[in-house]
Amino acid sequence: MILVTGASGHLGTNLVKRLVSQGEKVRALVNTHGIDILGVDVMKGDITDADDAKRALQGADIVYHLAAAVDGYGALPKNQVYKVNVAGTKNLIENFSGRRFIYMSTTSVYGYDMKENPATPSTPYNPSSYYGETKAEAEKLTLAHNGVVVRAPVIFGPGFNKSFESLLDSLSKGKIPIIGKGDNHIQWIHINDLMDALLLAKDLGIPGSAYLVAGKDVTTQAGLYGMLAKSIGSEPPKKHVSLPVIRMVAMADAIKSRLTGKPPKVRMEYVNRLVSDRQFDISKAENELGFHPKVAYTQWAKELASGYAPK
Repeated sequence: MILVTGASGHLGTNLVKRLVSQGEKVRALVNTHGIDILGVDVMKGDITDADDAKRALQGADIVYHLAAAVDGYGALPKNQVYKVNVAGTKNLIENFSGRRFIYMSTTSVYGYDMKENPATPSTPYNPSSYYGETKAEAEKLTLAHNGVVVRAPVIFGPGFNKSFESLLDSLSKGKIPIIGKGDNHIQWIHINDLMDALLLAKDLGIPGSAYLVAGKDVTTQAGLYGMLAKSIGSEPPKKHVSLPVIRMVAMADAIKSRLTGKPPKVRMEYVNRLVSDRQFDISKAENELGFHPKVAYTQWAKELASGYAPK
């Protein structure tokens, strides 16, 4: 039996569906709301509760640990982020006696100023956020107990496109500038490719190993804007603004958001996604897992544009 934590999230739901389609027996551990997928044993519980974790693990031969407190905007208390990401992982890994424990991690453990570029699975940790720090700690726990870590960058594709739809809207109105020179490298991953990587890790992941997975394409900030603008028949942005100016705007917007209770229009997390120069060496995953990403940015741009309606 396969246990999936965080099963009701976008990533977890995709994974559970893929596992069920392959005839696997799946138990979905959910905290806040359930999932309705035929043939899935849905269990309500909290990984931060050791008894819930032990109960969920009973009979599990494989665990996909996806549950996490994602705190991209500093809204969650640090103790909550730590409790879920580190203590929750500890509850699971220390009570697991099955065949393979797979931990879903993130390139946030490298930070936005990576110590190597392209990064490899052995590139030193250098997180830029507390979230990244806790994910790195959870990775260490997993690897120390011979688990398998799958580390991925920004995910795009169905279920993960909301922020990118806002980007399309800004592009259509000519309201988005290129930040800096726009030549920084962007290498994200489509949800379908990430699902392939996770499924491969189940059978081929080497205990105690970390795998870095990413998409087949590398583009630039300017290239991304041009491709997305073209997909909706708009002109790509030509105006450039400096990163310090955008950071000041984002800080001011964050303060205004706290005072008004309205969501900020310029989120620093989104800015960092677009301006960071980050490439990833996925050769270890290719060689050991047989991972070969298939979805190109151009295919995603068409998918995104097909469901886009100007606001």
